[in-house]
Amino acid sequence: MQGSAKKFGKGLWGVTALATFASIMTPTAHAQEGAEQADEIVVTARRREETLQSAPLSVSAFTAETLDNAGVQNIEDVATMTPGFTFAPLFGGGGSVPVIRGQSTTIGEANVGFFIDGVYQSSRATMDAMLGPDIQQIEIVKGPQSALYGRNTFGGAVNIITRAPSNELEGVLEASYGEFNTVGLRGSLSGPIAQDSLYFRIGGAYNSSDGYFTNSLTGGNLDARETTVLTGALEARPNNEWLFRLRAAYQNTEDGDDPLRFAVNNAFPTALQGPPTPAGNQMYVGEVQGSDTFAVTPGHNNTELGSYSLTAQWQGDSMTFTSISGFNDLGLDLAVDGDYSAAQANYQTTLVDQYDLSQEFRLASNNDDRLSWLIGAYYYRLSAHTQVNNAYGADAVSIITTTGAPGFAAWRRLIGGATSDLNEETESVALFGQLGYDLTDQLTLTLEGRWTEETKSADQVAVSGLLNPTGPVTGVFNAESDFESFVPRVTLEYQATDDILLYATVAQAEKAGGFNTNIVAGSPIPSERFYDPETAWNYEIGAKTSWYDGRLVLNGAIYQIDWSDQIVRAVGTSGALLNVNAGATSIQGAEIEVRAQLMEGLEFNAGVAYTDSQYDDYNFAILGVIGMPSQLEGTRLQYVSEWQANTAIQYVMPVSADLDWFTRLDVSYQSDQSVVQPASAYVGDTTLVNLRTGLDFNNVSFRIFANNLTEEDTAVTGVFTPDPGQQYDYVRGQLGIGGAPLVGRQLFGGIITTRSPRVIGASVNVRF
Repeated sequence: MQGSAKKFGKGLWGVTALATFASIMTPTAHAQEGAEQADEIVVTARRREETLQSAPLSVSAFTAETLDNAGVQNIEDVATMTPGFTFAPLFGGGGSVPVIRGQSTTIGEANVGFFIDGVYQSSRATMDAMLGPDIQQIEIVKGPQSALYGRNTFGGAVNIITRAPSNELEGVLEASYGEFNTVGLRGSLSGPIAQDSLYFRIGGAYNSSDGYFTNSLTGGNLDARETTVLTGALEARPNNEWLFRLRAAYQNTEDGDDPLRFAVNNAFPTALQGPPTPAGNQMYVGEVQGSDTFAVTPGHNNTELGSYSLTAQWQGDSMTFTSISGFNDLGLDLAVDGDYSAAQANYQTTLVDQYDLSQEFRLASNNDDRLSWLIGAYYYRLSAHTQVNNAYGADAVSIITTTGAPGFAAWRRLIGGATSDLNEETESVALFGQLGYDLTDQLTLTLEGRWTEETKSADQVAVSGLLNPTGPVTGVFNAESDFESFVPRVTLEYQATDDILLYATVAQAEKAGGFNTNIVAGSPIPSERFYDPETAWNYEIGAKTSWYDGRLVLNGAIYQIDWSDQIVRAVGTSGALLNVNAGATSIQGAEIEVRAQLMEGLEFNAGVAYTDSQYDDYNFAILGVIGMPSQLEGTRLQYVSEWQANTAIQYVMPVSADLDWFTRLDVSYQSDQSVVQPASAYVGDTTLVNLRTGLDFNNVSFRIFANNLTEEDTAVTGVFTPDPGQQYDYVRGQLGIGGAPLVGRQLFGGIITTRSPRVIGASVNVRF
């Protein structure tokens, strides 16, 4: 890692992006013909089709052309192009945290809902699953979308739209190869089965890599990757009124380990068990760093996901009826060396078998009358079976015996790991609606609302040997809870001119409560098993403007969020990690996005976001045990950058009548992010640079690409949890686990994700 010079370089990138952005805003900028105008981009963020510039809410939209030109592979890539959106792939991605406008959470269900063709995706493991060969558009909708979208859109929604089958034969094939034996293959084929009435689309993608790091324990690859995605769709149009579309997708992922290591704690030494046990550092303070050496017992991350949807739509003269049926089937097989070291201390396996189904009906007006309306009904059911085995190995503590310590009762503890067999069910029904009325030719008032009734149940059998004075304990937990809510949204929009739209929005969001079932670090006692819903009020003012016949687009928004009964992390009586309603947060922020065609062939896109996200109230009591202040009022939330900036410059220069030279440079900057509740540890300022250049000849494109061109080496992210490899070994008495220096038991440990190095490669794309 480099020092202050590197930090200066990162800041310089951010300042450069901001300065470039400012230059485009000057009145002397003269755009030319040829850009993909924002007025031409159609979004469905409000459950009806409208242009990006006419939608009175903050939404960033990326078309298939933009995604291809930028070489986007996953949602993390999309986040770097979206002001106000960050993405933290915790535990290598299995616990990914998407954050919109500073509303981060690492626990329970996510605050950002993911949808594919209107179908809610229930698992965090599916967030990157369907960015395969058939994506038409991705919409990042900022602010709560609970009224129309429903589930877990507390902070916003990611709406992924797939390509529809076509009435003309078309296809694409692409192959890429890069360093570290990185292979990419994808293709799709679409056309008519029966002209003008029945069409098909099939596609596939394969991505693999040997990985970027070596497992020194085995001498082999650490983080090998392999994913296969298959998709298919049928579309039928029996007449001018009806449309039916059936889509199926299958993903199979077989990955190795992730580049994760625990940071070595460096502050707040405390003897947790009291005399005569030694003190151990309880926290890491400062910028967390990645690693280039890993030694772990090999594990795996295998995922199988099936996603299916059926859309039926009838369009009459004055109204449109839509039915969307969805079904997802997820199988997860995860094995992880829990101490992330050469010590045989801890190993955890997780098996998940999960499915969810949903049904939505909508009826909407489709005329230009002063009154517009939409009504709908929604049903959702989730069933999940999760088996966890958290085992301690030969280098872990086996028996602890303490006698005669002053003020310390004689006791004996067996560290035997934990097992859990958990069945969870969620059933939800909702009614929702939208009513818009043109108060004048320029002023429109829109009311939205959603009533939801949700039932959650949990059935768990767990055996825990952690932190129990008399040895392993078998616990049975059965519970069912009902939640009912109504969330409103009010929008006032003013069309000042044909090119200037002003809007103001007030919206409430609510996320249901649930149960504490995590027993890996300890078993919750009965009074710690439940937590309640959390709510937030959101206030936003925005403007959407276009200039020079739509060739220059400038959109911006400012917002305020008041978040109460916030679900935050706590540590229970026996050491269990708990979700509790113990927080409140205020968030203020602003976002600006610009799109411009500076001259023929030269495109410029940029964005800037400022986010101030701080706890108003959060007493994380366990911090007091290690000597840290437990009241976190004024502390920023995790995984939120105060500043973000992104710039993309794309130039297509004609070389001859049939040959173009293509170049695109993407630069994204984010200021440092806290990775632990007290914000004592953080990921440093980060600037990522990606470059793509090559030649386009008729229907063939050749590209050379460089991802992470400047070799940014800040850590990707981190998450704090007890480190099973840093416990005091009472049996040996003189040495810690694996012969390490004698330390006391540590309550906090930071798992840090190392960033991938620069990857250079090439691709060939053929369209027909």
